[in-house]
Amino acid sequence: AGDWLLKQVSQRMLSVLRKTDTVARVGGDEFVVLLPDAKIAEHALNIAEKIRLELERPFVMNTGITLSISSSIGVVMYPENADNSRDLLRFGDEAMYYAKKGGRNKIELFKNPAKEIIPNIIELIWHDEFLCGQSDIDAEHQEILKKASHLLQLSAQSRTVQTEVMDALDQLLDDVAHHFAHEEIILAQFDYEDLQQHVEQHAHLLEQAQLLKEQVERGEISLKGLIEYVISDVIVGHLRLLGADKKFFYLFSKAKTKKLNI
Repeated sequence: AGDWLLKQVSQRMLSVLRKTDTVARVGGDEFVVLLPDAKIAEHALNIAEKIRLELERPFVMNTGITLSISSSIGVVMYPENADNSRDLLRFGDEAMYYAKKGGRNKIELFKNPAKEIIPNIIELIWHDEFLCGQSDIDAEHQEILKKASHLLQLSAQSRTVQTEVMDALDQLLDDVAHHFAHEEIILAQFDYEDLQQHVEQHAHLLEQAQLLKEQVERGEISLKGLIEYVISDVIVGHLRLLGADKKFFYLFSKAKTKKLNI
């Protein structure tokens, strides 16, 4: 009955997935589902809910025996939560653990520690440990951090009108986009081995920000949610404290680099 049930579980999961999605059994009764087209967490959570509902329905064997199971599902997003398979699996396991702990038959979205503290932050402070050693990149990072702090302070003021906050947010995102493009040119000149992955992360972050901005304009999510994404995932997550940028710092620690005029 065990093998039959596992096959039925796989088939039901596949029935609610798209052709681009992948299901893999990773041991025992645990499965991993890859959703390459789920660009935002809401999309992944919607699919996870479809899976949960499918698995909640009774399984009837040819002998007439009815089996009932429940599922605990952890959802983790690439590259917002992690940019490598090891951490994605680890964080997915952690989210699944909380789903089980919460009573089973539940779905939990992994939450970065940074996201938990973002709502209480009103200023991002530059530290020398953030320096990568390349003058252009460091200068742009400092300017972006300064504008991110300005955005946080504006959004925290009750008298600030939303259009003023949106203008500051648009300016910040424009600066981030220009910085990403400039940084990619510099990293290419230094033959950064993970450049393609870095470029893809940049594109994903900007695409996600644009999607959320459109949702704000349609009234589907709050402006606060968009700001939290930009600060936690783009600024804190990617550029600074947790992020992908730290992986290329070694390029500039090997030798003193000169300012690039691009």
